[in-house]
Amino acid sequence: MVIEGDAIRVQLRKVGEKYLYVRQIAENVSLEILKRGGNVIFDADFADEKKRASLKAKVAKAGAELFFIRTYTDPEVMLGRMLSASYEDSSEDFFGGAKSTWKEGKGQQKGAVIKFKEMWRRTPHHYRWSREGGGKWILKKPPAYLLADIDTTEPALWKEGVRKLAQKLINL
Repeated sequence: MVIEGDAIRVQLRKVGEKYLYVRQIAENVSLEILKRGGNVIFDADFADEKKRASLKAKVAKAGAELFFIRTYTDPEVMLGRMLSASYEDSSEDFFGGAKSTWKEGKGQQKGAVIKFKEMWRRTPHHYRWSREGGGKWILKKPPAYLLADIDTTEPALWKEGVRKLAQKLINL
C-alpha cells in the first residue's frame, strides 16, 4: 500500500481541516496495514531526524522492518518538470488546488508556483549551495541509513537504480 502525505492533505483540505496531523494519520494507517500482514511504502520526506525516529520506533513495535530510499533529480530538471506539468485548479489537485497569495495565475501557473515554493522550502534539507561555476545546488552526501539512493534525472538512471534496489530487497 502506498501512503502519500499529499493525498492525505488533499482530503483534509476538502473537509476544511489543517495539515497538523498528516504524519500521525499516515503512521496510524500504516500500522493498521502492517498488523494485517501488508506492506507499506511512504511517499514522504523524512529529512527530519525526529520524524524518522518516531516512525522507526512505531514500526519496530509492530515487528516490521523499515527501509529508507531517497529519490532525487537535478534541480534544473526538477524546475523544468514543475513548469511543464499540468495542474488543475481544483480541490483534487494538491498543488493546483492549494491557496496562494499569488493571484496572477490560475490552474497550471498557480500549481507551479505552489510546487516551486515547496521545493524551495525543502531544498536546504537535501542540497548544499556551492559557489563554484557561478553557483549551484549540490546534493548532500547520502545518509548512512539509506537502503538506496535513486537519481530520477534520466529514465535509464532511475530504472537501473530501481533494479539494484529490487535485487537488494530480494537478497535481504
